[in-house]
Amino acid sequence: MSLTTIMAASIQLDALAHRYERAFFDLQTCVPLAGNPVQAPTLWTRIDDLRAAIANLTKEKAQVLGDLQDYFAGAPTDFSAAQHALLAAAVAKAQPAAFLPRQLVEQVSARLPWRTTSDTPQDVLTQLAKAIGLSLPAQLRALAALLGSSTLNAAPTRYTAESVPYPVDSLIHQRTFVFAAIAAEYQMANYQTLTPEQFWQWQLWRLNHIFGIPIATYNARTLVPAAADTGLSADAVVFYPPAAPPEVYFLFRGTENTKGAAEPLHLTEALAHPLAAMDANLIEGYRDWRYNVQAVLLGEDTEMSQIDAARRFVAEVLAQLPTTTKAYGIGHSLGGHLVQSLQLIDGAFAAGYTLNAAPVQLRQIQQIAPERFSLETWTALQAATSRGIANASDSALLAQTVTDPRLAITNEGFAQDITRLFYNLAGNVYVGSYHAVQRPGLQYPFITQVSDYLSPAEIRYAATTLGDFFKKTASDQTTSLSWQIVNYMRAWGETPHLPASKSIRYRRDYLRYLTATGWLSTEPVISARSLPRWLTSRLSAGKLRTFRQIRFDMLQLAVYFHIIDGAQFFFLD
Repeated sequence: MSLTTIMAASIQLDALAHRYERAFFDLQTCVPLAGNPVQAPTLWTRIDDLRAAIANLTKEKAQVLGDLQDYFAGAPTDFSAAQHALLAAAVAKAQPAAFLPRQLVEQVSARLPWRTTSDTPQDVLTQLAKAIGLSLPAQLRALAALLGSSTLNAAPTRYTAESVPYPVDSLIHQRTFVFAAIAAEYQMANYQTLTPEQFWQWQLWRLNHIFGIPIATYNARTLVPAAADTGLSADAVVFYPPAAPPEVYFLFRGTENTKGAAEPLHLTEALAHPLAAMDANLIEGYRDWRYNVQAVLLGEDTEMSQIDAARRFVAEVLAQLPTTTKAYGIGHSLGGHLVQSLQLIDGAFAAGYTLNAAPVQLRQIQQIAPERFSLETWTALQAATSRGIANASDSALLAQTVTDPRLAITNEGFAQDITRLFYNLAGNVYVGSYHAVQRPGLQYPFITQVSDYLSPAEIRYAATTLGDFFKKTASDQTTSLSWQIVNYMRAWGETPHLPASKSIRYRRDYLRYLTATGWLSTEPVISARSLPRWLTSRLSAGKLRTFRQIRFDMLQLAVYFHIIDGAQFFFLD
């Protein structure tokens, strides 16, 4: 092998990882089918196609890894002895590929009450999930990055000469780049053998055949220490083209469920094992959800919240760069809300991109930047969004203010993404344009029009009750956060936001809504003995019964389609 073939192998491995993940995506789309016997022919056809696809992928993986193993079994020729040994060990480690932590495929559990052959569809889905898991896409992608980065740095003069010009003002409009940037915010733990600068060098080469430009990176919690207490997770990547102003990309992470981990724990696992990691795994998620509820739902701005930390981070980074620097914002979920908010408040970015983003809450923005619009305009905007998002009759007003094309924020999302629940809340808007992708051929049971089941008063009751929960619990108190949460769950109905009769109606309608979405089953799907005894003893029988009805397969699918792992495939087909 030569450096050219090693680079080709690295790119092939990255593509293989992506194709394995696509197979996992296709497997996930089978989960809703598996609950309906009428869909059996469609389900089995998809399963057969997946079996064939996985077999081909496995054969291709074995070939490229075998070639690499043969090369690194020889004496060093293209790399230093130390680097050659490092790469040889990485290739050998990728061969077994024993598990797939990022996808948590072992938790794929469609509820299948029917059988058609000796294998239940449940068994087949599980077997396929394990087959994908054994390939370990995350590890393949990490190996690809290590090989590619090492090859670039082994012959920097050569690859600089082969580099194409940097695409000035273009990366923010390149979907493969923004998806890689979003994924990097969650998956950097996979690339611990690379510095952030080396990682981004590899990404530029892989995506655009660019090498040789200086790169710098900044971390929000390092530059603004107070950001950690707010829950903000963000990074900035600066590219220095030779004949153009620097470009800085601010990357804002969405809601997390673990503390200090680059890969957040899937919500399904957190729910299935609520006390497994105790407070250490609750604090990050708690802080993010506290901000989601207080800022996005209720529009309450608190001292030094995530938006404050985000504004300070942007200012600190830009203060260290030339005044000609162009700034861009990229965010997913909660991070997308921050990108939009920063743009509406400060006009921070030349352009921005968000994926499955939570919207902006106008009440919060008015508190932070009341001078942004006149009082008359603020009043009109609040009236225009009194029923959530935007009323068609007010499109002219919105086009002149929050959806002004000059704001240059592009928001994209899955049409039935869980963030669409925010649409029903007063004061919520999307800054810039919003494009929703539809997948009519996908059997996706989740109904997100909560207004079909709950009245505006009941929706406000839900939001206010959640806000009250975060006001009654705190992650920085000495009392265990887990203990606080359980105690408040026991007293969930104490705050009478509505009269008793309406509270009963709200609970009834909300359970009916969750059943319609597919998140609750009419039959319990988890036994009491599988729950931690500590938690079981502190929940009433009624609340335990509701918990036992949660369909974790559907809940996991909702999360999977929301995060970059699954959402990317709605847009890349």
